Amino acid sequence: MKKLFIIFIIVLCSSPLQSQEDMIRPVKTGFVSCLDNQIYYEELGEGPPLILLHAGYLDVSSWDDQFHFFAENGYRVIRFDSYAHGKTIDGNNTPFLHEIVKALIDSLSLGKVNLVGTSMGGVTIIEFALQYPEDIESMVLVSTGITGYNWMKDKSFAPNLKKQIAYAKDGDTLNTAETFLGSWFDGPLREPNEMDEQKRDKCKQVILQRFKNHGLRKNALTSYPKAIKQYKKIENRCLILIGDQDMPSIKEIAGFLNQGLLNSQMIELKGVGHMMNIEKPDEFNVLVLQFLRGK
Repeated sequence: MKKLFIIFIIVLCSSPLQSQEDMIRPVKTGFVSCLDNQIYYEELGEGPPLILLHAGYLDVSSWDDQFHFFAENGYRVIRFDSYAHGKTIDGNNTPFLHEIVKALIDSLSLGKVNLVGTSMGGVTIIEFALQYPEDIESMVLVSTGITGYNWMKDKSFAPNLKKQIAYAKDGDTLNTAETFLGSWFDGPLREPNEMDEQKRDKCKQVILQRFKNHGLRKNALTSYPKAIKQYKKIENRCLILIGDQDMPSIKEIAGFLNQGLLNSQMIELKGVGHMMNIEKPDEFNVLVLQFLRGK
């Protein structure tokens, strides 16, 4: 190859991240049910639906530089907090990554969608594409991982991963967040003091709030068998974006995805790491918009 019972609540109000643009054109916010979890989302604009999927530990605010941009360029943009992230309300039953996206699409009557996901967001898109390829118009995988990959073979990442796991086990939220940022924001080729201090700290505060509200280790489920054994089945139109300052493991994943997917193209951005939509939003936005428009 290559319904869930859903209740949703829609509230018309200004985004918590209020701006003058929000006052002119209110952001629609609400919750979509997936199992007994209430998935928080925000929506803006009219046109073809575009769903933005955030990286692990972050939330909808990681798309602040994209949300209005794509709405103003003719898209109905939806961003959401995944299970155990942001304002999403966790139930007792853990959903699969692909179930969350399916719940949004069905509840909001989106039809075929464009999907843009960073890191864990990219993992989610791959999982979804293997389950529901007919629901996808196009997909953008940004610094994506993939389930089933052996992360310990990346010698530049494995030491930090071991530290992060140990800190999380001890309940040390501050060091867990810092080691996470060392890998997934700074990357192996840069030091924290080389990064944009304001952007880095914003991510850190979001991570710490996530730990406070949801715990350190709770996450959605991934499908079986692992996507690394199935990804070549995906035929949807796909753009793969990778930063030259990212980890070797992420570069390797981007490479074999581009080689194995039937309808993909890959672009490497210079001077940028894992969170490229945060680091270089203008360059990122133009590349994604060109792809969505078929250019």
